[in-house]
Amino acid sequence: MIIETAFVDSTAGDMAWVSAQRQSTCGACGAQQTCGTRVLSKVVGRKFARLEVRNPLRANPGDQVKIAIPEQALLKGAVAVYLVPLISFFLMAAAGTLMTEDYPDIAAMVMGLAGLALGLKWVRHYERSRLEDAGFYAEIVAIENLTNTAPGVAVQFKQLPSGE
Repeated sequence: MIIETAFVDSTAGDMAWVSAQRQSTCGACGAQQTCGTRVLSKVVGRKFARLEVRNPLRANPGDQVKIAIPEQALLKGAVAVYLVPLISFFLMAAAGTLMTEDYPDIAAMVMGLAGLALGLKWVRHYERSRLEDAGFYAEIVAIENLTNTAPGVAVQFKQLPSGE
């Protein structure tokens, strides 16, 4: 499981909208002093991602929570979003090159863009087919209830039972 800290913005039934700060891996990289990505992230500032997650613990708006997503779901999603359109682009571009001898570059470009469009359409269909699949949703696994705590009072934790 990949675990991240977030804040609950709103709830609706057994779902919640949370905001999580986007993390970078700059702290673990050896090229910190010369990295353009690190400089750019400092200029742009902190970014937040807003996600819809399952809320089995009934967290309330304002709560700080831990959200988790299975690694397998993240890997499958990444393959669907990145690899499928890329492969369809290259396959269709190759087919376009083989289709004509007069203008193979133009045919490759047109067919490659058509392949990319088909790959993106497939991704959209794949995403819609996974809307009901609970394994593809992140979920709240712990609540650090900071909304009603006084200074000096320990933070309370609620966690899912280990079987879920």
